Amino acid sequence: MSKSLPACLRPWLIILALCCGTLLAGEPTTSPGRRGIAPLLVTAEILQAKISQAEGNPELDAKGRAELIALYRDSLSNLTKIDAHAARADVFAESMRTAPQETDLVRQRIATLQAAEPPAAKIADAVAGGAEIARDLKREEADLAAVQALRADIERQLAYQENRPTTIRQTLATTQEQQRAIAAALQSTPASDEPERLGEARRWSLETRYVALSTQIQALDQELLGLPMKWDLLAATRDEKTVKLDRIGQRVRDLKALNNAWRVAQAQQAEQAAQRMLETVVGLSPALASFAEHNLMLARDLNAVTLPLAALDKEQAQAVQVAERIRANHKREQAATEISALSPGLGPLLLAHRQTLPDLKVYERKDRELAQRIAEVNVRRLRSLDEAARVANGPAAVAELAAGLPAEQTGALDATLHALVTQRQVLLGQQLESEAIYLDRLRKLHAAESEMREAARSYDSFLEKHLFWLGTQSRTQPHDVLRLLDEVQVLLTPARRSDLVRAFEQEVFPSPVFWLGVLLALVLTWRQGRLTAAIEHTARHVGEPGADSFRYTARALGWSLLKAAPLPLLIAVISGLLLGHQGTALSHTVGTGLKSVAINLYVLLALRQISLPGGLGRVHLQWPESAANGLCIELGRLLWVFVPANVVGRLAMDLNPGLNGGVVSRLALLLVTLAVAVFFYRVFHPRRGVLAHLRQQPHPALLFRLQPLWFPALLATPFVVLASTLNGYVYSAVIMMHSLLLSLWLACGLVLLDGLAWRWLTLLRQRAAYQIASVERAGESATDAAACATPNAADGRTAPTVYAKVDLAAMTEDSRELLAIVTTLLALAGLYAIWSVVFPALTILDDITLWYRSTTIDGEDKRLPITLADLGLALLYLVSTVTLARRLPAVLDMILLERFRMSSGSRYTFTTLTTYGIVAGGTLLTLYTLGAQWSQVQWLAAAMSVGIGFGLQEIVANFISGLIILFERPVRVGDLITVGNTDGVVTKIRIRATTIRNADRQELVVPNKEFITGRLLNWSLSDPVTRVKVSVGVAYGTDIDSAHALMRAAADEHEHVLADPKPVVSFDAFGDNSLTLTLRAFVDDIDHRSATVTDLHKAINRKFEQAGIAMAFPQRDLHFDPSSPLHVTIEDVRHEKTDAGNPC
Repeated sequence: MSKSLPACLRPWLIILALCCGTLLAGEPTTSPGRRGIAPLLVTAEILQAKISQAEGNPELDAKGRAELIALYRDSLSNLTKIDAHAARADVFAESMRTAPQETDLVRQRIATLQAAEPPAAKIADAVAGGAEIARDLKREEADLAAVQALRADIERQLAYQENRPTTIRQTLATTQEQQRAIAAALQSTPASDEPERLGEARRWSLETRYVALSTQIQALDQELLGLPMKWDLLAATRDEKTVKLDRIGQRVRDLKALNNAWRVAQAQQAEQAAQRMLETVVGLSPALASFAEHNLMLARDLNAVTLPLAALDKEQAQAVQVAERIRANHKREQAATEISALSPGLGPLLLAHRQTLPDLKVYERKDRELAQRIAEVNVRRLRSLDEAARVANGPAAVAELAAGLPAEQTGALDATLHALVTQRQVLLGQQLESEAIYLDRLRKLHAAESEMREAARSYDSFLEKHLFWLGTQSRTQPHDVLRLLDEVQVLLTPARRSDLVRAFEQEVFPSPVFWLGVLLALVLTWRQGRLTAAIEHTARHVGEPGADSFRYTARALGWSLLKAAPLPLLIAVISGLLLGHQGTALSHTVGTGLKSVAINLYVLLALRQISLPGGLGRVHLQWPESAANGLCIELGRLLWVFVPANVVGRLAMDLNPGLNGGVVSRLALLLVTLAVAVFFYRVFHPRRGVLAHLRQQPHPALLFRLQPLWFPALLATPFVVLASTLNGYVYSAVIMMHSLLLSLWLACGLVLLDGLAWRWLTLLRQRAAYQIASVERAGESATDAAACATPNAADGRTAPTVYAKVDLAAMTEDSRELLAIVTTLLALAGLYAIWSVVFPALTILDDITLWYRSTTIDGEDKRLPITLADLGLALLYLVSTVTLARRLPAVLDMILLERFRMSSGSRYTFTTLTTYGIVAGGTLLTLYTLGAQWSQVQWLAAAMSVGIGFGLQEIVANFISGLIILFERPVRVGDLITVGNTDGVVTKIRIRATTIRNADRQELVVPNKEFITGRLLNWSLSDPVTRVKVSVGVAYGTDIDSAHALMRAAADEHEHVLADPKPVVSFDAFGDNSLTLTLRAFVDDIDHRSATVTDLHKAINRKFEQAGIAMAFPQRDLHFDPSSPLHVTIEDVRHEKTDAGNPC
C-alpha cells in the first residue's frame, strides 16, 4: 500500500486524514480509543508481522535488524500513546460535561449543611458519666483529622491547577514544534543508499509519532478547556470540607468542654471523698492518717491537672487560628506581589499586617516553658506509675498498711483499710488518665504554637524582603509641616501621659533594680574624677622597657567603659523594667525605644571617652594627638544632635506605627541622617579625615588601603536614606539607617580592636627585643669585667637565652600582615551580616544552585543544593586557610616564646603541626562546603595510591619521615648535628626535607628519610651537656702538680663548666718537646662549647704566666763531630752591604 504512493504526498495525506477525522468525529473508527482520528495507514497487526519477519530474515545483518526492529517497536509505542491520549481526551471531555452538575450538587450540599442546626451535645452526659463523652470525642477527632486531610489534598490539587494552564501552554508549544519538525522530516527526500524496508519503517515511525502528537494536542486542549470547570468543582469541594470542618470542630470543642467539665467534677468529688476519709481516720491511727493525707494530696494534684485543660484547648485553638490567618495573608499577598509586582499601595497594607504578627520572642519563651512543663509532667507520671504498681495488688497493699497498726486494731479497721487502698487505686488511675490527657494537650499546644511560629517567621521574612522596596507613606510635601503640631499632640495625649506615668509608678519606681541602677549611676558619676585618675595612672608605665604590660591597656579600657556607663545604664534599667512581663503595650513600646537609645548612647560615650586626652586611644594605642582630639570633637557634636533626634524619632515610630511616626519621625530621621553624613565626612575622609593616619601608615590594613573605594559609598548612604525619607519610603529609610549605624559601630569597633591587637603584638615584640638587648648588655659587661679581672676573678659570659634566635623583623611583618587580613575579613563578614538583611540581592546567592550533593538524613537519601553562596563561603575558607597557614606561625612563635619560654625546637614543632592542622582542617571544610564526599573523591585517592606506588614513594616517605621527626623529635630546630661529613645547626624542618646550616652559613638540604633510615649524630638530643678537652704542653722540668691545680682552678671558675661531673686533669704523655697535660670538663650547653674552650685557653694561659710556668715549644739540639778539625771563616758583612748598595 505504501509503495503505491509517492513519498512527497504521504505527509499531506496524513494531515488531510487528520482534518477529515476531526469532521467525522462521530463515526466509528478502527479503534475505540481513537474517536475523532482518521484511520492510520499502518496498524499494530502489520507492525507485529513486520517484527516477526525481521527477526527471521537471514539476509539482514545484526545492526540492520536491530535498527529495523527498533523503528517498528517505536511505531507500536506511538500507537499505544495514540490510544492513551485519546482516552485522556475522552475523560477530560466527560469531566467538562459533568463538572457543572457536580459543582451544583456540592453547592446544594453546602447550603443544606449551613441551614441545618448543629447537633448539640447532651449536657446530661456530663452527669451520667464520661465514658460515652470520651468515646464520642475520639470518634469526632478522627473524623476531623480525616476531613482535614481531605481538605489539605484538595488544597494541593488547587495549587497544582493554578500552574497547570501555563504548563499546558508550554507543552502545546513544544508539541507543535515537534510536529513541524516531523512534517519537515517527512517531506525530505530519503537517502538513496538506504534500504527500502528501513525507509518504510522510518516513515511509519514518523507518521505514528505525528498522529500521537496530534492526539496529545487534542487531550491538552480538552484539559485546558475543562480547567475552569474543574477548578470550580475543587473550590466547591474545598468549601464543603471547610463547612464540615467547622461543624465537626464545633462538635469537638463542645465534647471537650463536656469532657473537661466531667473530669473537673470527678476531681472535685475525689478531693471531697479524700477529705472525708481523712476526717474519718485522723483519730484512729497515725499511719492511717498519713495514708489518707497522701490520698488527699493525690486528689489535689488531680484537680491541678484537670483544671488547666480548658485553657490549653483555648490556647491551642487560638494558635491554630492565628497560624491559618497568617498563612492566608501570606498566600494572598504573595500572589498579589507576583501579579502587581511593587505596587505603590501595597506597602501600607503589608506594614499593617506585619504589625499584627505575634511577638516571636514571647512565643519562644513560652515554648521553653512548655517544654519544661512537659518534662515535669513526664517525671510526675513516672512517679504515679511506680506508685500504682505498688498498690496494684490490693490484698498485699492492705497487708502492708495493716502492718503498721497494733494487732488488736487490725480486725476492727479492716473495712477502713480496704477503703483507703481502694481510694488510692482509684485516685492513681484517675491521675494517670488525667496526666496522659494533660500531656497530650501540652504536646498539641506545643505543636500548634511551633507551626504558628514557623508561619509567622516565614511571613515576616516575606514582608521584610518586600517592604524594603515598597513605599509606606506618601511623598513629603511642604504642607506636611503644618501637621507637625497635631501629631505631637496625638503622641502626647493626656491618656498616654497618664498611662506612661502609671507604668513608671507600677513597674519602675517600686522595683529595687531601678534604685540599684540609680545608685550605681550616682556612684559612677561621683567617681568620675577617680576613674579619670585611674586611666591616667595606667599610662605611667606605657613605653617603659621591661615594665609596660597589656594589663594596663585592659584596665584603661575597663575604666573608660565604666566612665561612659552612668546615663546609658540608667536608661537601660528603665527600659528593662518597662519591658517586663506585666507591662502594657505603651510601656513595651517606650521600653523598646529606650533600649535602642541606651545602646547607641553608650557606644558614642564610650568612643568619646577612649579618644579623650590622656585616654586609651592617645596613650595606649598611640593615636596621633590631632586624630584623637578630632574624633573627640566630632563625637561630641554627633551626641548633641543624634541622641535627641534618635529619642524623638524612635518614640514617634513606636507610638504611631501606622504612619511610621508621621512627620515627627521624618524630621528626626532627617536630622540623624545629616548628622551622620557630616560625621562620616569628617572622620573617614581618606585625606582630610580624623582617621586618615590609619591609611598613611607604612603598612596599612587592606580595609584602609581600599578606603577611596568604600568611602564614597559610605558617604552616599545617608543621602540615599534622606531621599527615601522624602519620597515616602520611611520603612526602608529606617532599616537603612539602622544598618548604617551598625556599620558605623562595626567600623569603630574594628579600629579599636585593630589598635588593641597591634598594641598586644607590639608589647610582645618589644619585650623580646628588651630581653635580647639585656642579654647583649650583660654579655658586654661580663666581657669588660673579665678583661680587667684580678687573678681570682672568674672569666664568664652571660648565657644566650631562648630570645637569641628570634627573628623580630619577620615576626613584625607577619603579625602586621595577619592582623590586616583578619581585620579585613571581619569587616567583610560584618558588613555582609548587616546588609544582607537589607538587600535581598545579597541573599539571592542562596537561590543560585550550582550542583547538588547527596546525603543521608534520618536514614533517608536527600539531595542538598550547593549554591553560589556556598562557593563564596568555600573561597572564604580557602583564603582564610592560606592566610592563617602563612602568617599565624610567626605570631604563635612570639606567644609561645613570651608566655611559656619554650625552646626554639619546641616552638617550631608546635607551629609546624599547627600549620598542618590548619591546612588539613581548612581543606576538609572547603571540600565539605562544596559538597565533596568520600564516594566522590575515592577515585582521587585510588589514583594517588597508584602514583605513590610508582613515582611518589620517595616524596611520601620523606613526608611521613618529616611527621615522625616532628612527633618523635630525634632532630629539632636548633640542634647541632653531624650528617656525613657536615656539622651544622638544624634551621628548618619542612614537609620533604630538613635544612642544616654549617659554620660557614652554608645550607645543606637533607631529605627527611635519611634522618630516619640513616645514621645521625645529634650533639644535643637528650642532654645539652657536652665535654670539652683542652690539651696543654709544658716544658720539661715543670711542677706537674702545680700545673694541674691551675688548670683545675681555671675550669672551676668558669660559670659554664659543671661541677658534677668534676673536671679532670691528666698527664697524658712525654712529648718530643713538652709534657702533655689535658683538661677534660663538661659544659652545661653545647651552645657554649666554643666560647668555653676559648675562655679556658685564655684562663690557663693567664694563670701559667702568673705562676711562671713556661709553655713548651719545639726545640732542636745540634751535635758537633770532634773527630776532624773545624774550618772557621770570619767575613766583613758591612763591606758586602756597602758594595751591594753601590754597584758602581
